[in-house]
Amino acid sequence: MSTLTRDEVLIKIAISSGNLSGVNFSQHDLRGINLEGANLTGANLIRTNLSGANLSKADLSGADLSGAKLIQSNLSEANLKNANLKAANLSKAWFLFSDFRGANMTHACLTFCFAQDADLSGVDLRWAELIDADLRGINLSNSNLEGANLEGTRLSSANLTNANLTNANLTGVDLSYSILTDANLIGVKGKSF
Repeated sequence: MSTLTRDEVLIKIAISSGNLSGVNFSQHDLRGINLEGANLTGANLIRTNLSGANLSKADLSGADLSGAKLIQSNLSEANLKNANLKAANLSKAWFLFSDFRGANMTHACLTFCFAQDADLSGVDLRWAELIDADLRGINLSNSNLEGANLEGTRLSSANLTNANLTNANLTGVDLSYSILTDANLIGVKGKSF
């Protein structure tokens, strides 16, 4: 764990003019921090607490957020392409119009999140928890949702083309107007197709 104090982290952020590319804030408590529009490409944010943080329009492409807490964070319009969010907690987070293409979100918790019109194409969401999430209009084409729990999720007008939903829980899921062309639905629970 880094020896920087919270005040030292805040000073580093203040003097960086928003360019925090490659920074190491692993395991820090950055709850409620404002990093709107910051460049955090390739940043090490492993197990960092970013609950309630404003990361809207931030560039987190290639960042490692594995095990991070992003509860009630704002990630709207953020770039998280190829980011590692394995086992991250994004409960009640907002990521409207965000780009997660190619991200690793295995075992991530996205319960009650708001991800309308976000791009999660090609994302690995195996065994993720997406209970009661609002994913209307989301792009999940070519994503892997094997074993994911989507119970009660709103997926209307979503693109699930070629998505892998093997053994996923779709109990109470709203799939109205969604595209399921070539989706793998083997062993899906809660819906009959």
